[in-house]
Amino acid sequence: MFGVSSMRQLEYPAVTLMSMIQIPGGFLQRQDALMVAIWFFTVFALLSSSMFYAAENLKEFTKGKREKGWIFLAAVLLFGISVCSYRSFVFTELLQRIFLYAATPLVVVLPLLAFLILKFPGKGRHAASCFALFFSLVCLSGCSTTELENRKFPLAMGIDSRQGACRISYKFQDLSKIANENADSESGTDFFIEEKDFFTGISKYANQTNKILDYNHMKVLILSEDFVEDEKALSDFLEICGKQSLIARNTLLFFAGDAEQILALDENLDTAIGSYLEEMIETREDYKLKDAVTLGDLFNDMANKEQLLLVPVLEEKGGIPVIESYYAVAGGIPRGEIGVNEAVLSYLSQGKLKKLMFSLHDGTAITINRIRARGGFSRGDGVHYTERIRVEVVVEQNTKLEEPKENEIRQEIKNWLTVQLEESAKELLKAKRIDITNSFYKLGMCSKEKYEEYKRDPGRYVDELECGFEIEVVLLNEKG
Repeated sequence: MFGVSSMRQLEYPAVTLMSMIQIPGGFLQRQDALMVAIWFFTVFALLSSSMFYAAENLKEFTKGKREKGWIFLAAVLLFGISVCSYRSFVFTELLQRIFLYAATPLVVVLPLLAFLILKFPGKGRHAASCFALFFSLVCLSGCSTTELENRKFPLAMGIDSRQGACRISYKFQDLSKIANENADSESGTDFFIEEKDFFTGISKYANQTNKILDYNHMKVLILSEDFVEDEKALSDFLEICGKQSLIARNTLLFFAGDAEQILALDENLDTAIGSYLEEMIETREDYKLKDAVTLGDLFNDMANKEQLLLVPVLEEKGGIPVIESYYAVAGGIPRGEIGVNEAVLSYLSQGKLKKLMFSLHDGTAITINRIRARGGFSRGDGVHYTERIRVEVVVEQNTKLEEPKENEIRQEIKNWLTVQLEESAKELLKAKRIDITNSFYKLGMCSKEKYEEYKRDPGRYVDELECGFEIEVVLLNEKG
């Protein structure tokens, strides 16, 4: 899912994995929030039980008197441990060492203490209880709070490189218009920041306004191609986002020639541009992907440097944003734009297409609803990769096809797909060093020795790679 290099950079992999899960229907868009909510309930249960037992044990020192004072002392102790855990990384590391080196021995020590207390009752009971209480409290931590009134929630953000500076564009939804049923909610508010780098820019927002930016509800991130091709700027951006968990990894990712210009098209749309782009990806008819490209995919690709990432490129057409091409990032290196047809063929060869619609030379409408791709490497010297693709095809016509016509259509589809795939694979491999089959990460499952060898020299893998395609067409002789 993440890859070894990407996993090392994640602070909470479980939460990150939950945030990437998508449930159809749009009812629950943030599954990580559900898991964190359950964690909060367990924290409250732990706090209440810890305070209760702490007060119950401490009041034994005064023979049951001054109960309220002990409750207050237990609350202060809990609060102190929480603040120290939140504010001090050193203190948190100390707690981790305590858990590592002390918690396991206590599994044996505590039962022994219980036995001694029962065997030799007296004041030792109070001391043992307090000793056990201390270690039950060290697992608590605190959290910071910021009221909703002091937050701003951008639905879309764009980042451009401008003559050595970084320009950040925000598109906020106007919440006052949403609350008013009679108001027009199609447009949002804008905010722009231009600074020497991304970190300085996002830090500047809080200084210029009385709000704190909350990126948890952001739907779309648009990066300019100039920004992506600036190795240092992109690396710093990903590092800051990773360390601060600034932007959710399931945020949809787009590239553009000018991100600010694309966000400005919001005024021509009937909904917020963030929602518009999200719906555009989900509802397009000519082809449908199983998974859209997200910021998390870019994180993983730049960290592992072994997969092909095709990011949609937005352009203005008729006053609205449209996808006119795709930008290839191969092995963590920006390779430039490729056409939509080439991108679709790449997705087809990887089995990432859910649906594909096209017409044959005589105008016959064809819909491919199920695509299964399975590739393998040939044994021997060099790198010979063969992608075996099985497609289920529906001919969009009401009349039943005769067997000769079926065979003719089946053969035409097979030949057309084979030629298109082979030509695109050869051309992109030679011109832009792009492997449309995304085969390198599969090499480790076939030959670990070859994988380790080419991992040290990815350019050599591209030079020696030879791709082949075998197409199987299953024709469903009725309208789907």
